Amino acid sequence: MTLEVIPNSALIFHGPFNVFSTATLKLSNTDNCLLTYKILTTVPKRYCVKPNVGLLEAHATVNILVSLRPRQDDQPDDRTQHKFRIQWITAPSISTGNLDTFWSQTSQNYAIKRLTIRTVFVDEEIAAAVPENSNGHHEIDAMATNELMAPTIHRKLALIIGNQSYKTKPLCCAVKDATDLADVLRKIGFTIELAIDCTHEKMIDLIGKFSRRIEDQDLVLFYYAGHLNIQKSAEQNYLLPVDVFEQIDEDLSIKAYAINAQDALNSLKSRTCYVTLFILDCCREYLFDDRNRFRNLGDNNQGLFKMTAPGGSLIQFACAPGTLASDGVDNDKNGLFTKHLLKHIATPNIDIEVMFRKVALGVYEESKGRQIPYRDSCLMVDDHIHLFTE
Repeated sequence: MTLEVIPNSALIFHGPFNVFSTATLKLSNTDNCLLTYKILTTVPKRYCVKPNVGLLEAHATVNILVSLRPRQDDQPDDRTQHKFRIQWITAPSISTGNLDTFWSQTSQNYAIKRLTIRTVFVDEEIAAAVPENSNGHHEIDAMATNELMAPTIHRKLALIIGNQSYKTKPLCCAVKDATDLADVLRKIGFTIELAIDCTHEKMIDLIGKFSRRIEDQDLVLFYYAGHLNIQKSAEQNYLLPVDVFEQIDEDLSIKAYAINAQDALNSLKSRTCYVTLFILDCCREYLFDDRNRFRNLGDNNQGLFKMTAPGGSLIQFACAPGTLASDGVDNDKNGLFTKHLLKHIATPNIDIEVMFRKVALGVYEESKGRQIPYRDSCLMVDDHIHLFTE
């Protein structure tokens, strides 16, 4: 391991906890190469970490001061959820002034190494009764840390957008798809931001504000139902606001008034080390009767381009890249993909990968093989991921 962390399993804070309590992390670069590190916590409002990001020259050492803020009377005692994650990357070509930009925008292009550290809280009375070892540290019995092995409780946040009322080629089911999904997710504990028929300005504002709300260890879900356009030269997908046709003219690229899907995903993913789900139900076409019902405005209805999921994320497409998705079958009130997503997404105790496979199977069978949902997964959690547990 190129970064030596002391302590490497549990960070100990000593009471009393009605005042600031501090602990120290020692980071040592044992390699011959430069590395950059970043320190995250599950409860950033309770801690001050200085410095929380930095560069370490070869064989250099830095001491990190971690301060625990006093718990307010109206705050729950959530200490079993307190953990720290140290991340580091070897030999990036960056300067000290660009570290925040590097970690938020570029770090996913590198192999990120991680170490998670638990926290131990020793009340003043207990600390006095526990003998010190030869190094002057209190020896904490393993029983004192058992509670820290409890699973972290992740906040569940969702941004759901349904764009339907386009002046050119309006859609039929996008609004109901978005509102129905919001209702289901709200029932299983998600905090929902629902937006309908968004203009370009509103979509930019929504995604920006939602991204800034995300904290490390949040489970984030983004869903978009609406028209999509592709930029062939850059192989990029663009989510279209409802006012796009009022803004654009022949001399201006559509990307100036649309939302780059990959950029939106990267913005959301950069805020959490846990899980980001990015669901696109676009590129729609009515499979059976009305050929005017579709959700794609690319040339010749070619469908979307393949996107790459950054580490810790999963991208779910309603259909395979280069193909189109049904905007409904017969008298259905939902698009085909979202119809089956609604059937399975609230199933308790089911891993999300299994859930999405069930959705794909339902879509494939109902469309008689004409629509095949596609996903790209780069989840990096060593346990099952459930949207809802009982």
